[in-house]
Amino acid sequence: MLKVGFYEKEITPPLGCDIPGYYSKRVSDGVVDKLYIKAVAISDGKETVVMAAADACGMDLGVHDEILKRASEYTGISSDHMSLSATHTHTGIPRKGLPGAPVQGDDAFDEYFIRIGADCITLAVQSMQEAKVKFGKGYVDSISFNRVYNMADGRIQTAPEIGDPEVLGPHGPIDPELTVLYAEDMQGKPMGAIVNFACHPDVIKGTKYSGDWPSVVSYGMKDAYGRDFVSLFVNGTCGNINHVDVMGATEYPPSSHYIKMGKIVAAEAIKAISQAQEVQGDTVASNKVYLKMPERDWDMEKINNAKHIVATIKPIEGLTLALGTGNQEQEDLMVAQQLLRAYDARQEYRMVGVQAARVGDCYLYAVPGEMYVQFGLYVKEHSPSDKNIVAELSHGYSGYIPLKDLMYDTVYESRRTTFVLQPGAGELIAETAAKLAAELAWIRTLKGLER
Repeated sequence: MLKVGFYEKEITPPLGCDIPGYYSKRVSDGVVDKLYIKAVAISDGKETVVMAAADACGMDLGVHDEILKRASEYTGISSDHMSLSATHTHTGIPRKGLPGAPVQGDDAFDEYFIRIGADCITLAVQSMQEAKVKFGKGYVDSISFNRVYNMADGRIQTAPEIGDPEVLGPHGPIDPELTVLYAEDMQGKPMGAIVNFACHPDVIKGTKYSGDWPSVVSYGMKDAYGRDFVSLFVNGTCGNINHVDVMGATEYPPSSHYIKMGKIVAAEAIKAISQAQEVQGDTVASNKVYLKMPERDWDMEKINNAKHIVATIKPIEGLTLALGTGNQEQEDLMVAQQLLRAYDARQEYRMVGVQAARVGDCYLYAVPGEMYVQFGLYVKEHSPSDKNIVAELSHGYSGYIPLKDLMYDTVYESRRTTFVLQPGAGELIAETAAKLAAELAWIRTLKGLER
């Protein structure tokens, strides 16, 4: 019999903290939606796995590691059996550690967040009780779009202008599958669920804290199942997926569009739960590795050009720039500044975490960075099961991770400022995740033979 525990803790920072996510600096001045860290712990009596997620654009590896270390000390559960990811809201908690980002982070908040994050995981473990665990699937294809396009002149470009007549069509797919791992107690009372869907939460914008559309998902789930229900949203591989319909829309979606998106995802998650089937088996296991991956080389001609741009273009104070929506000269300046900051913070290599876990016949994957959707689809296709949760932005922040054959300056996710690893990193990570899951499936087979 499986035991399950959920917990959530508010992590809304003080006003005045930096908000990461854009080229330019933003300082928080209000709250639209409170921010949270949420955790679920699942045990078969011998092994326990934990999956947690925070309303953050990304997470500094040092902060991530301290949270898991502290939680491990409190619970006695190895951090190798824990994953912690960011939802990728662009109006979330302050964060340092993003190469090239014009944000400083906040040491005082980090200290608080480490303690609260570890508490959340610990309390999820402490609240475990016997439960029925079910897996469900839904389908949402109306709110997410592949933002990398084929252009008429042969270019491949990220985020062309809405209505651009040179756009031929998207260069890749979306992942319309929504998956849910749901738990209820032995009396049938809903406890919580992991909700997994792939799309950038970058709708609301501005300088007020919000979890973006995943916050609205949480509201909808609580309305359906009660205020104590915890919906832990983990983002799928959405590095090249956002909410902007370049070919069908006439204007950029307003900030209020996040409410519509959240309601659509919540409704589909609730529908998926109503049709969910109990997972088969009660085996719980985890498999995590860290890959030592070198950073990309630097093009010194581009570094020198960036220095020239910074020296010759005057910044416009107070201008907020986001991809594809701003003044081109100012965007060039911001990119140049970002490149020089990243160059100053360069490293020889990075330790990149990859994890697979099992709950019965459901597989939970925790992969790093903002991976292209194709990698998540690969992991699902090569999984031992058709019951899968794939959470990106886990194990700290590793930048964007695009396909190895898309190394063009017109592809935002492939620029040296956004993609810090070597080409081919994403393919290796996806293959590693699939191998880790295959090893867990083999363990299950051996256990079955023993019985």
